[in-house]
Amino acid sequence: MKQLLILFTFAFLATGANAQVLRSMTPRYNNPSVKGNIVYVANNIITSSGVITTEAPPGGTAVNNGNTGANIDIEGPFDATIIPYGDTWRYLVTPVQAPAGWQNLGFNDAAWPQAPAELGYGDGDEATVIGFGGVPANKYITTYFRRTVNIANPSAYGSFQFDVERDDGYVLYVNGVEISRNNMPGGAVVWGTLATAAIEDGVITVNVPNTAFAIGANDIAVEVHQAAANSSDLSFNLRLQGLVNATLIPFGSSWKYLDNNTRPANWETVAYNDAAWVAGNGYLGYGDPHIITTVGFGADPNNKYITTYFRHAINITNPALYTQYIAKLRRDDGAVVYVNGTEVGRSNMPAGAVVHGTLAAGNVGGAAETADNLIYINPSSFVVGNNVIAVEVHQELANSTDLTFDLSLEATNDTLFNSSSANLALPTCSQVLFAGLYWGATQGTDGTNTTWISNETAVKLKLPGASTFTSLTSTQTDYHNDVLVPGLPHTGYRCFVDITSLVNSTSPNGTYTIANVCSPAGIVNTAGGWTIVIAYSDPATTVKNLTVFDGSVIMNGGDPALHIPITGFLTPPSGPVSCELGAVV
Repeated sequence: MKQLLILFTFAFLATGANAQVLRSMTPRYNNPSVKGNIVYVANNIITSSGVITTEAPPGGTAVNNGNTGANIDIEGPFDATIIPYGDTWRYLVTPVQAPAGWQNLGFNDAAWPQAPAELGYGDGDEATVIGFGGVPANKYITTYFRRTVNIANPSAYGSFQFDVERDDGYVLYVNGVEISRNNMPGGAVVWGTLATAAIEDGVITVNVPNTAFAIGANDIAVEVHQAAANSSDLSFNLRLQGLVNATLIPFGSSWKYLDNNTRPANWETVAYNDAAWVAGNGYLGYGDPHIITTVGFGADPNNKYITTYFRHAINITNPALYTQYIAKLRRDDGAVVYVNGTEVGRSNMPAGAVVHGTLAAGNVGGAAETADNLIYINPSSFVVGNNVIAVEVHQELANSTDLTFDLSLEATNDTLFNSSSANLALPTCSQVLFAGLYWGATQGTDGTNTTWISNETAVKLKLPGASTFTSLTSTQTDYHNDVLVPGLPHTGYRCFVDITSLVNSTSPNGTYTIANVCSPAGIVNTAGGWTIVIAYSDPATTVKNLTVFDGSVIMNGGDPALHIPITGFLTPPSGPVSCELGAVV
């Protein structure tokens, strides 16, 4: 029996607009009589940020709706965790000052007990409960912690990042040099120095240059101080990461801010004069234990200011020195980020124009309040010399209990900003007749937002067994937005390029990796991915007519069936015929 095997590739979008055919289905490949088959391999290129997905990574499309999109990247380079949360620390519980030089490299701490973090008492979440002197009303003020770590090549990292969980205050040293202090007074610190205020567990992020570390052994030392001798609890935990990117604005930096319930004209531009604004270090906000600088919200707790504004000036001598800049935004609830007056990204914000009273798209709580929301910035957004990063943070409701803001800016020469892979296994003795790569992405919050679509026609492919990527350019690009389909709340694109010759240049079986698919990372309601469609001959199968049709179709879930005209259904020249249909959406 002869078979007719047909594969359709088209776009499906759940939208309230009427379904439409934007580009008719036409044959992309056809072989009228061949023993063979059609298969495809595919994967996502974007997933959900800050949520647990219902698919094993790299996946997550099932829960992208209502959540911020984040790029998948399996190629790296990756940040390295040098000291994880929960690692083992030496510690000293003492009624007096620690021995001289306790924070220095090479100090002999062999007599100190060691145990895993979180270390402390009074909260019930400690991995290790430590002592406090036995008198609840007169506990020891200071407890000391040490950890030796080996770093073979500090210069392999652009910078390092400490995340310190503390209650109440701390001073952090690397090889005897103070790197950071939080919730502590200035000046010399001794055993009896009280923390500035009583604060519950909160994580403080500190970026330090790679020059702070030596090749080989390094000693990390932390002293944690109570705000009062009758404090009910103490907490300490720490994570150290080596970051592959250069950090230009570290977390915890100083920001100018405006919290008077006004929105000055041109506040986000370089020329705006912010001399009258107050300055403070991140985290900035209110209502949470991780806050370093408390900003105002007005006199009525049930009618707080909706929006607070932040600005930071940075001098970049040569923006073209890096191929990409990455803003890591931490916000509660929503935020819009500008570089030199131009919006470069928003997170948890509705589409369209943003004004002082615009509410965030949804509530943010728990770990999401301090999660990194990545915004990828083209070097062309910056100028040589002075640049201004401006951020407006919006509440979801006027009676919201808290607000959080902090941001770091990193620079990288990593040319891969996302990547994912899939495996192909064709039968033995098969021959690839056609291989077509399709890729695309969409966002479903605003049918006019096309600012995220940049360099969408370029993509990178790594063939099975290859160590490098091949750059490809689309030969067929389709778009969708509310101009093409009035009322459509989506914008996006789909691209195609024929890769038959590339696939046949090596063994076709193995792992295919696709990178640098333009994606709407940082936007709510997103999707993106790629598919390789392959027609192949196989002498072990029956004769078929192999046809691949593609087109651009907007389909609305729940609407009446859409009629998609397709012609050119040719059958093998003789014998009974059966038909198999498949679709890649």
